[in-house]
Amino acid sequence: MRISSCVSLLVCRMLLLSFLFPSATYALDPAEQRKALFERLHQQQKKKTFLSEVSGTVSRFSDSESIWIRIDDRRKYRKWTYRLATSSLDNQRQEIRIYLKYVSPQLSVKRGSAYNQWFYQKVTYEMSQIFYGREVVVKYNETALRKEPYRVTGMVYTSGTSLNLWLVQNGWSLYLLDQPKPKEHKDFIQAEQIARESQLGLWKPISTSK
Repeated sequence: MRISSCVSLLVCRMLLLSFLFPSATYALDPAEQRKALFERLHQQQKKKTFLSEVSGTVSRFSDSESIWIRIDDRRKYRKWTYRLATSSLDNQRQEIRIYLKYVSPQLSVKRGSAYNQWFYQKVTYEMSQIFYGREVVVKYNETALRKEPYRVTGMVYTSGTSLNLWLVQNGWSLYLLDQPKPKEHKDFIQAEQIARESQLGLWKPISTSK
């Protein structure tokens, strides 16, 4: 008798709760919970495809494929340390390495080992002459930081100029088309056409390349 009374009391309480809080019974449905979870995850993934930005000062050039930027704000710099590979960090200098998107001097020229090495060094030197010490903004895709080797690959902007476009327009790299096409697609096509018609950089005839 006592057990049946307890059961009846429990049922009454559940009915009362469902009457007062109709959403409570809805929240207990596993199918609906799963649907809501996947929808939330989908929205988070969509947000992470948006372009993000990081800013700093161009501090050095170690090769023709990337640049190093210094972030003076220690707290701002530290948020990158857990996301990037050690090869993309210099904690003492508070620098992060930025790989240049849509361009690659090393993939653009194939004229023999000696010429190729000279070309890579020439590109690195020319970049340093123009962009060293400049304040830059890097626009990159957030999803790229979830994939190895965990590095920032993006477009670099300074004073209305794109370093990536500058490389193509001066013949230091081909435009490496990616999918989907970037918003700068037409600008890259035009920049490459200018370099080709002007016979700049890799577009120079081999006999007068240097």
